[in-house]
Amino acid sequence: MVDVFLIVVAVIVPILILIFSFYVLVYYQHPDDNWTDYFPKAIVVLGLSVALISVVLLPFDVANGGLDVGCGTWNNNCGAG
Repeated sequence: MVDVFLIVVAVIVPILILIFSFYVLVYYQHPDDNWTDYFPKAIVVLGLSVALISVVLLPFDVANGGLDVGCGTWNNNCGAG
């Protein structure tokens, strides 16, 4: 069964993380760096985004996983919760 809430979260959260990473970059950049050096700024936004998304992946994985104990090992009722 498809969980619509998880799909919405999986689409919205990465977008919010990218916006937040860009905001942090703009807030802490030096005033002389405005509209220059796009490649290092892209690397910083990518690095911040990967770090934040990796924190969000664990709760998302738990919410998306099977609800039964032993799912995939000795219990064959995986995802039947």
